[in-house]
Amino acid sequence: MNDVAVACCPVCGAAGEWAFRARDLQFDLQEFYDYARCTRCAAEYQTPTPGPEQIQSYYPAEYDCYEPLPRQKPRTVTERMTLNARYGYALEPNGLLARLLGWVIGLFRYSDSIPYVQDGRALDVGCGSGKFVRTLNQLGWQAHGLDFSEQAARVGQEAGLDIRRGTIEEAGYESGSFDLVTARHVIEHIPDPVQWLKDLHQVLKPGGILSLRTPNAAALARPWFGRNWFPDEVPRHLVLYNPKNLDLLLSSQGFQKQVMRTYTTQKFFLNSWDYRTGNRGRPSRKRPLHRALARLYVLLTKFVPGTGDEIFVIYRKK
Repeated sequence: MNDVAVACCPVCGAAGEWAFRARDLQFDLQEFYDYARCTRCAAEYQTPTPGPEQIQSYYPAEYDCYEPLPRQKPRTVTERMTLNARYGYALEPNGLLARLLGWVIGLFRYSDSIPYVQDGRALDVGCGSGKFVRTLNQLGWQAHGLDFSEQAARVGQEAGLDIRRGTIEEAGYESGSFDLVTARHVIEHIPDPVQWLKDLHQVLKPGGILSLRTPNAAALARPWFGRNWFPDEVPRHLVLYNPKNLDLLLSSQGFQKQVMRTYTTQKFFLNSWDYRTGNRGRPSRKRPLHRALARLYVLLTKFVPGTGDEIFVIYRKK
């Protein structure tokens, strides 16, 4: 569309061209938003770039990460054995047989786990009300959280978690404070990912771990569903990445790749199906035929590398 002002790419700075227009399907709102695609790295991003007040308006009070924390579930025996054997944790059971079984199980499951650092300090950025902060504490980390929402931070604080509100700069963390920084489905919400990664790099110790999760714009199902692809989450997702441009971004900011994988679950397929069909009644997750199709889709993504709906990475600070 020639009348749309197209901003430069927030990932690599190159020129972009108009890509698509979509609306907020999660809350069934009618306002439309424009997205561009970088002509160099293929990152997709909202254009024009929204300001802080506009971004804040994208998050209603009922946004689900602000809900009270649910009861914490214990780690399963198989997960604890695998974390011990392959990722350096010290959880029960921790004997020789348990470690052997955990090593074998880890060949097939839990490949998105994060290596443990003894007495390590961890920061979960964009933590919402702190569900993953609580999980990290359960696994033996000294975990802290950060979120821009006052409401979300308050929910976590009332649950006894160490959560601050604001940006990395506003939170006042010292340089080299953390052995691990995690950001689960956060980077796609950030209008300036370059500066954001500089801030994360600053608070990590040398050799510290950065772990990110973000939707994969190269997912197998995305062309099928088009603007109804659930992980697009317009307008809250400001930048949409694929594995190549995410690696380009992280490598340019002083991080070295350790792990990059794509995953998917039935949820991505089923929610996209409901968006596409306009289903507001019985959700697809409760329909046996739809669940069978979703299981087939998950299987297909395992045979086509790089096509899962979610990118998971571990990088180390150089």
